[in-house]
Amino acid sequence: MSVWENLLGLIGSPQWHFVYHFVVLLALAAAWAIVFARRRFFAPAETRPVLWGLALLIALRAVPALLLPLDSAGWLPLASWMPVVERALDTASLAVLVWAMVLPHTRWHGIHGPFLVAQVLLIGLAAAGLSRIWAGELEAGLPYLATWHRYLWIAWQFLLALIGIIGLARAEQPRRHMIPLTFMFFLFALAGILEAALPAPDGTPAWERAAALLGYPLLTIAMTQMVLSRLEVSAGSEPALLVPLRATNTAEMLLEMLGAEEEAAEDGAPSRDEPEAVAGRLVGPIARALGVDQAAIGLLEGGLEDRMRLVAVYNPTRQGRGGEMVSFPLDEQMAIRRALRRKELELVGGADDIVQLRFLYALMGSRETGPLLVQPLVYEGRAIGALVAGNSQSKQPFSYAQTQLAGRLAGWIAPLLAAPRLLHALRQRLEQSEKVLRAREEEWGARLESLNQELEQERQSARLFAQRLAALERAAEEKQRELDRLSRRLLLQEEETRRSQQEAAALNRKLESMVKLKLNLEDEIRGYREQIQELERMLGESKPHSS
Repeated sequence: MSVWENLLGLIGSPQWHFVYHFVVLLALAAAWAIVFARRRFFAPAETRPVLWGLALLIALRAVPALLLPLDSAGWLPLASWMPVVERALDTASLAVLVWAMVLPHTRWHGIHGPFLVAQVLLIGLAAAGLSRIWAGELEAGLPYLATWHRYLWIAWQFLLALIGIIGLARAEQPRRHMIPLTFMFFLFALAGILEAALPAPDGTPAWERAAALLGYPLLTIAMTQMVLSRLEVSAGSEPALLVPLRATNTAEMLLEMLGAEEEAAEDGAPSRDEPEAVAGRLVGPIARALGVDQAAIGLLEGGLEDRMRLVAVYNPTRQGRGGEMVSFPLDEQMAIRRALRRKELELVGGADDIVQLRFLYALMGSRETGPLLVQPLVYEGRAIGALVAGNSQSKQPFSYAQTQLAGRLAGWIAPLLAAPRLLHALRQRLEQSEKVLRAREEEWGARLESLNQELEQERQSARLFAQRLAALERAAEEKQRELDRLSRRLLLQEEETRRSQQEAAALNRKLESMVKLKLNLEDEIRGYREQIQELERMLGESKPHSS
């Protein structure tokens, strides 16, 4: 057995399935993280398809990595449909790569969206139909190497890889990171040829896996080169070592300008403290410090956050009208709107020849368009405007050094532009506060007078109450004396009543004794009467005898 057969057998063995998918996922995740971390140095039109494409690739490649443990545990048998699904996922991955990495750089960018939708629908329908066909062939004992649809997937992947190679070779703006991308598509095309000519004996797509193990790390290298090429100083611009020196000279220029204004104010000359005047004196030095063709400073109009006015424009090669203080809604300039909302630098590529870009360049006095830089002006955490720079003549993309210098200059000029407006707002607030204080003072004076009147009324009421209280106290004292007098009379009457009761009791006792005496006397009289009657009877009896 040859070395290639041993290598293909190792790659196609079930023990290496998880390792293969893990390596591919790791390479894709690294590529996505590299682009996402430096996305603010690119135009959204450049990074949006790349980030979405890498995210779709990660999602596609995560499907088998999540299903393999279920197959190992015996919960979900994948042998019946894994050959079709794996090749469908490989084909879909190539379609996503062409959509994200190739079409945006070619003249075919008009079919950018429909291409991906059509590919996904076709691959999904093909995978569903071929899975049913393969299930019947598997029951009949037919090996996958003997199936006709294996060549369909190989041809499909080869065609997509060929589109990638041709598209990158005919890119409108060739770039350095396209070299590893082209080599990656070449590996996938070569894997298709080898897969058709020298397939693995067990039917696994070993050549496709080998190409993925080499190709996706190349994708990570390509994304790294794309980021590094943007971070480097563009060709023809000054060395990066001179940027701090130029920034220092610009800072000294700004300080000298401010010092001249202070001296003019001390001499009695009127100070031009309006934001438009300050921006007009700053935009020229800023444009020369950045080394751009055009520059403009826009401020949010009034207290609104949805309208901006270009208050200063610098363009030594002005074409057309331009340079006027024109107000426009931010809904018509999405790049400026995004920069203000995120408070981050926004870059627009020169290839994005859109109506919004033409309008903005026209406001800066240029009939042509080019790369655009939008740096928000932030003061105390609030966006007050934006510094806009363009290269419509040189067409040079902005370098990393220029973006850093733009951010530093924006941090310096934002307070200078906000100070006049804040001073005006403070003056208005002071005048308003004085009016409010005067109104409150008058209100408090009237209230104090009213309180004094109420206090005098309360004092009169208190005096009347004190007089009534004194009269009531005198009446109470008189009533108390009368009560004392009546109390003494009551005591005397009680004493007399007690004596009368005692006398009545004595009379009652005498009466009782007299009644007893009367009764005794009546008894004695009754006795005497009985004796008299007895004597009379005895006397009557004695008289007949004597006769």
